[in-house]
Amino acid sequence: MHIYKSPQGELTDIYYGDIPTFLKTSPNLQADWSTKIIMRDSNSRDIFMTAENVFDFENRFAHILAAKYNIGRDDVVALATVNSVYLPSLHYSVLHLGGIISPSNVMFTTKEYTYQFKLVGARFVVLARHLESTVRPAAEALDLTMIFMEDLITEATALPAGFSVPDLVKYPGKDECKKKLAYLNLSSGTSGNPKAVMLTHHNLTSNVQMLMAVGSSILKPSNIYAGVIPMSHIYGIHMFIYSCIWTGGCVIFFGKFDFENLLAKTIEFKVSHLFLVPPIIVLCAKHPIVDKYADGIKKNLKLIFSGAAPLSGDLCMAAMARLGGRVKISQGYGLTETSPVSHFPQPDSPLNKLESIGWLVPGQDCRLVGEDGQDVSKPYTRGEIWYRGPNVCLGYFNNPQGNAESFEGEWFKTGDVAMCDEHERFYIVDRIKEMIKSNGHQVAPAELEALMLTNPDVADVAVIGVSRIELGTELPRAFIVLREPNIDPLSIKKWFDAQVSRPKKLWGGVVVMDAIPKSSAGKILRRFLRDRKGDRVYGDVVLGPAKL
Repeated sequence: MHIYKSPQGELTDIYYGDIPTFLKTSPNLQADWSTKIIMRDSNSRDIFMTAENVFDFENRFAHILAAKYNIGRDDVVALATVNSVYLPSLHYSVLHLGGIISPSNVMFTTKEYTYQFKLVGARFVVLARHLESTVRPAAEALDLTMIFMEDLITEATALPAGFSVPDLVKYPGKDECKKKLAYLNLSSGTSGNPKAVMLTHHNLTSNVQMLMAVGSSILKPSNIYAGVIPMSHIYGIHMFIYSCIWTGGCVIFFGKFDFENLLAKTIEFKVSHLFLVPPIIVLCAKHPIVDKYADGIKKNLKLIFSGAAPLSGDLCMAAMARLGGRVKISQGYGLTETSPVSHFPQPDSPLNKLESIGWLVPGQDCRLVGEDGQDVSKPYTRGEIWYRGPNVCLGYFNNPQGNAESFEGEWFKTGDVAMCDEHERFYIVDRIKEMIKSNGHQVAPAELEALMLTNPDVADVAVIGVSRIELGTELPRAFIVLREPNIDPLSIKKWFDAQVSRPKKLWGGVVVMDAIPKSSAGKILRRFLRDRKGDRVYGDVVLGPAKL
């Protein structure tokens, strides 16, 4: 067995305990507890938070959630909310009470909300009012209590002095904090329908410590970050609810993504660091509106960090050339199952390479396992990434089959293929898992196939992701077998797209086939579909990433 370890040292002074207490011990927050603004609303300079404000609202929310709704230990609270300066406090308050958070994508359909709420056993859902029409049918079908975020903020703000603060549920022991669930986040794993990843208090706190050990060039108290990545995604949760807050820097929260607004606010708030996904970096490289803002942006912007999907070196170069000045671009790597960061770059190092995901973080062990099941040790040799460490999840909630497929003892098998060079830099080079990375979101082919098969005009189907390098993403494409040859494939696509959220729409179009290639055991042979050339594709719309 060949085990890779971080060349950047070991993880020391490991914290064992609950997440809210961990955050409150941050020396950067303690230094300017009541004076320094650490959160701002991008739409209003009058809406902001100091550390004192953030944890005051944690207490206020906890009071209401406990007294009014009786939320307590191990209750699962789903969140269907947009980014806001109040959202970190809401997360801390649910954890304060011993509850478990299950974040939802605000682009979900009612069917997708229903699936998630049932999967995680949610009892409550905190939602933004504009999502009521899609969330309510799911909540009522499963008898969930709905709590509107806007009402919760109003009620918390109006609480009179002297309100009672529930006892903080703490997990001071090593064993307890390692086992106590904090989050049930959706992930597709290596195959099949979306699964609920069991993340503990210790998973999250240890991963923050891992990042702090190597991220000093990116994470500083003087930095200003743009919080545009949704805080329903583990990337957004980790960066904007935990790591950036821990540093004592300031996060500018964006309730929705609008590219020109992001550029304008980057200038207005003197943003120094952008955490983005490849499709947005494509916009930085190619969208004509960038010319209007580039001069202003480069005055303060130092780094664009990319995550959630692989980013090519050519795209990095194009975006940096467009923005000019001192702006650098780097990418890291992680998964929901690793809380999420496992590899991180060093942008200021002469050894940093744009196309690399960087170096293994301290405390995380890694193996590269070849197709023959043997460990890879030679540089530039491909192998599936396997991980173990304190940030690796407990497994998938109520899913023994998913756990059996994805875990080998203490090792988590990612389904991603990588290689390591002579400087211990890692590169993602392929994927053996079925999951599609659509605009930074994980999409499970099996989920899309199951829906497509409910159409009476479809006899069989297979879904893959087709790579669109120019857009920095994969796009879902369906290969279908029609029951009758005169059926219009575009009508099938239109029917399908109307039932799913945006990342799951068939942006890659539909291909009609006589038969889906399968093994003797009936397994879809997706590699044959990926290798096909010259197919007639119906509805493969050529769009910029802003439209996806």
